Amino acid sequence: MLEKQFNISKLITAYLQGRLSASQQAELNTWLAENPENKAFFDSFSDEELLGRELTLFEAGDEQATWSKTQAILNKKYQTTILWPKLAVAAAAIAAIAFGLWFFNKPHFMKATSESNYARDIKPGGNRATITLADGKVINLDSTRSNVVVQDSVKTVRATTLIASTPMGGTYSFTLPDGTVAYLNAASSIKFPSRFTEKQRIIQIEGEVYFEVAKDKAHPFIVESEGQQVEVLGTHFNVNSYANEPLIATTLIEGSVSVTAGKNKRIIRPGEQVLNNGTNIRVAEANLENVMDWRNGDFFLNHVDFKTAMRKIARWYNVEVFYDETVPDNIKSGGWISRDKPLSVVLKSIEDSGLAKFRIEGQKIYVFR
Repeated sequence: MLEKQFNISKLITAYLQGRLSASQQAELNTWLAENPENKAFFDSFSDEELLGRELTLFEAGDEQATWSKTQAILNKKYQTTILWPKLAVAAAAIAAIAFGLWFFNKPHFMKATSESNYARDIKPGGNRATITLADGKVINLDSTRSNVVVQDSVKTVRATTLIASTPMGGTYSFTLPDGTVAYLNAASSIKFPSRFTEKQRIIQIEGEVYFEVAKDKAHPFIVESEGQQVEVLGTHFNVNSYANEPLIATTLIEGSVSVTAGKNKRIIRPGEQVLNNGTNIRVAEANLENVMDWRNGDFFLNHVDFKTAMRKIARWYNVEVFYDETVPDNIKSGGWISRDKPLSVVLKSIEDSGLAKFRIEGQKIYVFR
């Protein structure tokens, strides 16, 4: 492993010195594409403050055995006495990067104090959204408000298509032209007409949206998401269709809905949900606290898949999450905490449970055991 890290450190050093050959660049690109952690480490060399902290870790590290191995490799590579003076500076840089790579690939790379782990805290998300008009014009919505009522002028000859969306770390609600209220979680969007003129009220969504549908028996309300269609007359329900989730979950709070995916169709009662994995759909009892936590301003984490919980957190704080190899895939989180807390408070509450440890670097969270 150290030999490979040493070789990568040479490539990074050559890159920083502006003397990377085409073949070396190809080799470096291959390494960067292997996993997100490699890219994150490489990017750290453009952050002077972060690099300074890593050098501090390097100087403070009590890893004599690893350092000795690094020195041995250096001596083997540059054993010609005549060449050593000319290569001393470059070799020292390579050694530092190699040692940093070793730290990066081990759990104790993250073993700093709590203060340094959370030196760069991140505030929670808030009311942020945009509306894209039919002509492509984008309107940023007022963050002091949480709802926009979309009304169509009676002078409009025909309906136009509007797209309302929230970014990572944003949430907003929209009252559609028929009176239906759509609440968008972070990184979500809805596409709808400025006026419902057809027999069916059809909209498309991505991400997670909670609906309070205005009753209109003559005009069923249709929600289309990737691979499925939900039909209602008037009801409250939630659809979670994020692309990075393994299932589309449609959860009924009150009323009645039918969910169709391909040739499969299910009708569910309040408290039930349809789970769609892209191949088939099934009905299950829903954990409403877990489903509705974002609408209630919380993170409900009790008996929730840990990495699923971290995806919730990532969307709300607009961060990327990187896992150390020591973090298993089959652990469950616990408890709950308000979504209006800074990121450090949320992560420390998880740390206190002994489940995992974290480090914040810019807009990245590193997770380890």
